Amino acid sequence: MLFRWLLLLAICLVRPAFARQAGEKEITDVIESMAEAIPEHYDMSELTGTLEYLQKHPLNLNQATATELKQLFFLSPIQITNLLAHIKESGALLDLLELQALPGFSEKVIQALKPFVTCAPSPTQRRALFSAGHDLLLRYGLGLKDSAENKGTGSPDRMLLRYRLSGTGAVNAGLTLEKDPGEPLVAGGAHLPDFVSANLSFKGNGPLRQIVLGDYGLQFGQGLTMWTGFSFGKSPDITSTARKETGLRPYYSVNEYAFLRGLAITLKTGLTHELTLFGSKRMLDASVSEDGTVTALQQSGLHRTPSELRNRQRLGQLVYGGAMQFTRGRLEATLTSFVTMFNRTFAPGKQVYELLDFRGDKLFNCGLAYGYTLRNVSFSGEVAADGSGRVALIQGMLLSLSRAISLGLSYRNYAASFQNFFAQGVAEGSETSNERGLYTGIQLHLGKWNFSAYTDWFSFPWLRYRVDAPSSGREHFAELSWTPDKVSRFTLRMKTETKAQNGSVLYSAFPEDTGRSNYRLEGQWMPGRQVTLQTRVELSNYRKLALPEYGLLIYQDVQWAKPFARLSANLRLGWFRTASYNSRIYAYENDVLYGAAFGVFSGRGLKAYLNARYKLFKGADCYFRWGTLWRMQAAGIDETRPYVDFRIQLRYLFE
Repeated sequence: MLFRWLLLLAICLVRPAFARQAGEKEITDVIESMAEAIPEHYDMSELTGTLEYLQKHPLNLNQATATELKQLFFLSPIQITNLLAHIKESGALLDLLELQALPGFSEKVIQALKPFVTCAPSPTQRRALFSAGHDLLLRYGLGLKDSAENKGTGSPDRMLLRYRLSGTGAVNAGLTLEKDPGEPLVAGGAHLPDFVSANLSFKGNGPLRQIVLGDYGLQFGQGLTMWTGFSFGKSPDITSTARKETGLRPYYSVNEYAFLRGLAITLKTGLTHELTLFGSKRMLDASVSEDGTVTALQQSGLHRTPSELRNRQRLGQLVYGGAMQFTRGRLEATLTSFVTMFNRTFAPGKQVYELLDFRGDKLFNCGLAYGYTLRNVSFSGEVAADGSGRVALIQGMLLSLSRAISLGLSYRNYAASFQNFFAQGVAEGSETSNERGLYTGIQLHLGKWNFSAYTDWFSFPWLRYRVDAPSSGREHFAELSWTPDKVSRFTLRMKTETKAQNGSVLYSAFPEDTGRSNYRLEGQWMPGRQVTLQTRVELSNYRKLALPEYGLLIYQDVQWAKPFARLSANLRLGWFRTASYNSRIYAYENDVLYGAAFGVFSGRGLKAYLNARYKLFKGADCYFRWGTLWRMQAAGIDETRPYVDFRIQLRYLFE
């Protein structure tokens, strides 16, 4: 029971700390603002971890590189280029307010930057080998009442231990141990929990820029060739359609699929070139047929039931390759090439829509991406190819007409048979293949009023799951927000989507159009310095064969946080009613630190949760969450017990 002993040992090690405890409201606000672009059910610990690290160790804008600035995902390529050009031509910034003179930097953008950057005038210095802080996090959770996640061979407990050595020093490290609900406490005979992740990294200013041993992530270009970990999809923030590559970085998330494991190194090979070489070898979950061929990859990372345990680590994957990054003035270019090899042969199903899926045990991928900024226009794009010559490409443009008006345009064309296990291009479907699309967006900042809208027209040249013919669709989005003062914000949002789906009648020859619409009215204000209120009303509408289904969600959030107080908390009370799962509604939910997620509301019921944070002493915080979900029948509340979940988390920062 090594995992339990580690938990006990870590708790015993807690002692007074001297590290500064960063606030979390700014991080929550940023994630809330981007929630529409975050994939459903995505583990957001990677995103929140990056923001929290930047909050504790703000970027010095006078020294930051373009790659470092790209970690601030709400900055556009135009803003990054203009900032670097201004510092090069006019010298170091003395105050963040100087950004108001730069094209593209509105008051809203500057306010978003404040928690994560600084304008220190000190000259660049060589990194100290060890100048780091220690971040220890322990989490325990439990869901009560029968649920899908608890129907496993193991206990319903959820456990997490995460240690991170990070700071301004050159050497950093991380260790993550996690057990999901329903999984056995230890995996096999290893006396360790189901998921174990670790890495050791070095970051320097000389020819050796970075080296990572263990688990790491790679993000290059626009996501068509090599992109692991977190990525934004279509969003009202038009800057998110232009991916901002961050290259090599250590992996600290608990997502059990989206990373590489091995050795990666980044070298400065010239004044304008950086070369990243990488190799990875790991075991993946997969469904394997009786003849030993792979029928499907399993990406959930869950190992609860006999079938999930049987599929655990049945497929060996070897990846090796490199990426050359070139930067000169306003031009950036990245050439990426790598090989993926498996110890088993892929032989997917025999359904018609699966005929173009990957078959074999080896795949070659390469791609060329670029970015160029000319005054108030930014161009970006990437073309990628696989070993059979099938191509995927994306081309985008961002245009800043003035401080108040920005436009975005993006065209994508992914071949129906394009194959890449590491592609995460902007797409309507779940894969970077079999899709063509045209995205156009606009953003207006008119004083206290902000308006954003986009439209996306897409088509699928080949068949898809539950669509037995080539098809097309469209998506429209519009949002109007009013900020009368610094403590209030009111938003009206509309989103509609139309896609094809197989007909309701068996053996129907033609897919039918299905539509889904959501309408949201939301208000957020502070009646006092300690209390923040947020009210949301959202209506959903699902249509197929002109037969509508409706859903409704109403909730009230109350957040209490007194300056310099030890205790802070937030509460949600919600009611929902939908005709079926088709008219479901998604809503972002606060949780313990690094535990934020989306709630999925369908049927009829009541949802409530309470999150609390208590500062034990300097550097040590305790988090608590209690939530309940009551399902309701036509005659009233279901007589069975509600689903209840709770989590307790201890975090300790010390130097």
